[in-house]
Amino acid sequence: MASIKVELTDKDIKAIATRVVAELKKESPTRPVIYTVGDVSKIMKLHKNTVLEHIKIGLLKASRVGKSYSISDDQLNEYINNK
Repeated sequence: MASIKVELTDKDIKAIATRVVAELKKESPTRPVIYTVGDVSKIMKLHKNTVLEHIKIGLLKASRVGKSYSISDDQLNEYINNK
């Protein structure tokens, strides 16, 4: 039986680990993606005040966390599909 010796640098190992983690996240996300009002305003190309107004009138569902809001990936997808 033949053997092959492969030498990997720290950079190679880090790149491999990064790809493995990315693939694992695709297969089994451990927790939902959470967006801020700022994130949603950038994604939707809306002013932050517009996003806040949509939350207040119920067009975009969000959870209040202290003085700010958290928007889950599912909530954002629902908002985008209903727009």
